[in-house]
Amino acid sequence: MASVSLPPYLPAYVLGSGDSANLAREKDVLVSLDGGGDDEYTPLLKRACLHINQSGDSAVRFGGASTSVAARQFTVQYSSTLYTRLHKAKAKFESAIPKKWPGVPVKETLAVSADATAAQLAAVDAMHQAEEAAGTQSATQGDRKDDEVTEVETEQVVVIALVAKEMRLRPNAVDDAVGGGAGATKLLGAGKKFVHDEDGLFLDDDTGRLRVAEGDVLPASKLTNGVVVAVLCRARATAPDVVDVEDVMFLGDATPAAPPRPMMADDTKDAPTYVMLVSGLSLGQTNPAHIGLLLDFVAGSVGDAAAASRIARVIIAGNSVATSKDDETSANPDSDVANLAALDAFLARLAALLPVDLMVGAEDPAPYALPQAPVHACLLPAASAVPGLNRLGNPISLEVASDDDTSTPVTILGHAGQCVDDAWRYLAEDDRLEVLASTLRWRHLAPTAPDTLVCHPNDGSDDVLGMEAAPHVLFAGNQPTFATREEAGTRLVCVPAFASTSSAVLVDMRTLEAHEVRFQS
Repeated sequence: MASVSLPPYLPAYVLGSGDSANLAREKDVLVSLDGGGDDEYTPLLKRACLHINQSGDSAVRFGGASTSVAARQFTVQYSSTLYTRLHKAKAKFESAIPKKWPGVPVKETLAVSADATAAQLAAVDAMHQAEEAAGTQSATQGDRKDDEVTEVETEQVVVIALVAKEMRLRPNAVDDAVGGGAGATKLLGAGKKFVHDEDGLFLDDDTGRLRVAEGDVLPASKLTNGVVVAVLCRARATAPDVVDVEDVMFLGDATPAAPPRPMMADDTKDAPTYVMLVSGLSLGQTNPAHIGLLLDFVAGSVGDAAAASRIARVIIAGNSVATSKDDETSANPDSDVANLAALDAFLARLAALLPVDLMVGAEDPAPYALPQAPVHACLLPAASAVPGLNRLGNPISLEVASDDDTSTPVTILGHAGQCVDDAWRYLAEDDRLEVLASTLRWRHLAPTAPDTLVCHPNDGSDDVLGMEAAPHVLFAGNQPTFATREEAGTRLVCVPAFASTSSAVLVDMRTLEAHEVRFQS
């Protein structure tokens, strides 16, 4: 068994204390971690291999029974994840379609193609019968050319389907694995766009697939895989598996916008209540002086003390601790342990001042398949003992009530940034805020999962990454720069990575206005 480096500040009941019972549990944990596969755990978590025996049970648990390793099922096919997404969206579309396109039938892809084929054959038969009656037939039915039935008009229909993109630049992980290459994780690494002028678009459902003809209504450059759409279209008589799209509806058009704000922007009789959003702290890599300024600001020691006194809570949106390297053979466990200790001390001080919601991100010591489980308490022993710390997963959804509890609570939905980062690669759009706005219109946080974004398989019961309703605030952490705007009653916020920008975001719960605060010496 490989040696395991453990943080010296962890309590004695964590792995490796030396007694036979703990050594036996250590073996169970390592076997469980190895069984999860490379795609389940971040390198930092695998290197730590930490475990707390909470009730005599040797199962590895991260964040409670609902997110325990033992409770996860990886035997389910990922197709059920996509079709669950499609079926849940159909119910919402079917109530909105008659209002937008009255009298137009809703059909599945196979029926559209079959009806177009039948229309083509009927047109050819009618032409033959007319020629026979006139005595001018010059060709057999088998010799009839497609261009002779181009004037046949097929039925206008509505199709509800999943978008699938044919992308020339998207690496094929299967081909690479067969060829002994780098593998899916490195091939599909962040920072590479897959967009090409010759990308194709398809509509998939349970029955089949239709190709979308090129056009401005549904351009491939503005969509990702996995988006559910309802399209008004006609199949081509000469190519029954190709449709011309005339109009499109996204789930955002079929579901209500965010409810009215708790207070209007012109109501100035009360002082604002803020929620601070910060991400990408990357302790161990970030300038410690800037981290100190952040703490001092929240405490009211520096900067705008009046604004600091109105901060209701701090949401830390992932990537809180820096890791040495993804390659475990060249990683520095001692550095990782020191960074975890620094994060523990920082959170203990911050959570003593006000409530702190700690999310996890792609670089944090937690399983990285979405939805991610919280960081385990044994990794943050000092901070976890402070009542103000809430260890949350990724993504999160929470409500913040007003001071008097009389107005509508503000609903906040957000993630650590992986969803926007991955969707950005499918789109010609470079603006991360516009990508975030697109996920709101699509009513799905991670449409590219499970294609190029790792997520848990779905057994068909629920689409946990879908948006049931539009929130008041939708944020994405760990973005290159700060950006914000309002979209259909929802405040969109790109939270910048603190390690590179030394900035956080304050969102006014009264007006939903957001502004950036910089912490630089």
